[in-house]
Amino acid sequence: MNKDDREKQTEIIRLELANKCLRSTYLERRIAGIKDLNTVIKNNTLYMSSKTFTNEYLIDWMVTNEVIVTIWDARKTHA
Repeated sequence: MNKDDREKQTEIIRLELANKCLRSTYLERRIAGIKDLNTVIKNNTLYMSSKTFTNEYLIDWMVTNEVIVTIWDARKTHA
């Protein structure tokens, strides 16, 4: 596996772990998931020369995995 493929796979795994954390019942894990997702997005937009995937991929991933719905889930916001 070359370096670009390895970086892409690493970022995909980070996205999946962030998604798993977001779905946790523990507030600390949900916060960690939001931070991890934010880091992946920042890394992808800041380092345009070593971009692992497109912004469209990130948007599609977030829509497919219902990230915004998960974050604002009233049952898990402890409101």
